[in-house]
Amino acid sequence: MKMRIRYPVLFLTLLFIFMSVPMPVRANGQMLLETQKKVQIYEEQDTGSAVVAVLEKGTPLICTESEEEGWYRITYQDIEGYARADALDAYVESEQLDEEFDSVAEDNELRMENLEALAKQEKSKRLWGGIMIGLIVVMVAGMFASGLYAVKNNRKNKGATSEHEGEG
Repeated sequence: MKMRIRYPVLFLTLLFIFMSVPMPVRANGQMLLETQKKVQIYEEQDTGSAVVAVLEKGTPLICTESEEEGWYRITYQDIEGYARADALDAYVESEQLDEEFDSVAEDNELRMENLEALAKQEKSKRLWGGIMIGLIVVMVAGMFASGLYAVKNNRKNKGATSEHEGEG
């Protein structure tokens, strides 16, 4: 019994740890980052190059190129340059992500409701289609049986008429 409980608890613990690690948010193939401290943006991948801007802690940036030798090529408003990778962190705006997740969850819920309604309609169509086919089969069988009955009665009547003609 304890082994059955252990694995889900272990899984949930690992999932919680994984979800608590900051993950970079990507938009159109670009990574969103945030400054961890006051950061200088350089013209080149070198601290000896010209400083094009100084950004305050918590400033969101867009990384336009992957990390190369400890540097990110970034864009902030109309400023482009390079920032040290160790001064930046994955940017996650939890409220915006929560809204997006809620929106996606609502959309999925609506889709599931629509799929369930369509499944019910399809089931109903199949049921009524089967009933209609059954009725058509019964009607055709009834017409065939009545035709056979009429032919049989017609032969009987002809035979009975022939006997009466022979008597006369």
